[in-house]
Amino acid sequence: MISDCSRGTTLAFLQHIHDVDRVKKRSAMQNYIAQFKMLFNRENGRHMDTNIGKEALKVCTLIMAARSIQGY
Repeated sequence: MISDCSRGTTLAFLQHIHDVDRVKKRSAMQNYIAQFKMLFNRENGRHMDTNIGKEALKVCTLIMAARSIQGY
């Protein structure tokens, strides 16, 4: 269970989804982050900061764009 959900944890989750599951679309990543936030809220009984999810999604989008340019 994730008891502390920092930007790094959220970004690591999104990067794992991108690398392992080969998710390439921003809309799919938005769905994954929404599910991640719901799971965190349910398990911990408190809400995850929405800015963390937005910032992690923004960084992940930039990483995906850079990797697509490099041919990953």
